[in-house]
Parts: sequence; structure tokens; C-alpha cells
Amino acid sequence: MTTNRILLFIHCKKCLDEIRSGISGKTSPRDYARNEVGLTEDGIQVWCVRHEMEVFNSASDNFNDIPEADEEWFAKAKLGNPSDANST
Repeated sequence: MTTNRILLFIHCKKCLDEIRSGISGKTSPRDYARNEVGLTEDGIQVWCVRHEMEVFNSASDNFNDIPEADEEWFAKAKLGNPSDANST
């Protein structure tokens, strides 16, 4: 059986802003997300259906450009403490 090994989730910034502001009601990023993930000629693309915009493109996005807030979460997740990371 395969297990979820995701260390850092990819979400649309506009969706996260709507969740934080309360526009979306009480919901989690997981429940609010409306993403499509697919292969392109150059790699993998994540597309937000709700906002009709690209969220991530493995061919053009630099994994070293993680925003500062996400760096802390990512560091905790890499240490094997994803529950601690979810509290931020």
C-alpha cells in the first residue's frame, strides 16, 4: 500500500487568501482546493480551476524560492514533525 509522503502542499495563493479572510467560510485548504494536476511538455503543472491560473509549474518554478513562512513549515516537515508544521 502506498502512503502519502508529501512534505509541502501546493495551494493557490488566491484560494489561501480567501480561506484566511473568511470568504470561503470555515474550510481547510484541502477541502477548498480545486486543482488540476497534469503533465506538460516540460514537466508537471498545477492549475487552479477556481481562479483559472497556474499555481505551479515544475519546468519554471524554482524549489529554492520557497516563501519565508513556508521555509519554517518545510523544515519541520523534513524533521518528521508534520503535525507541528500544520500548526503554523
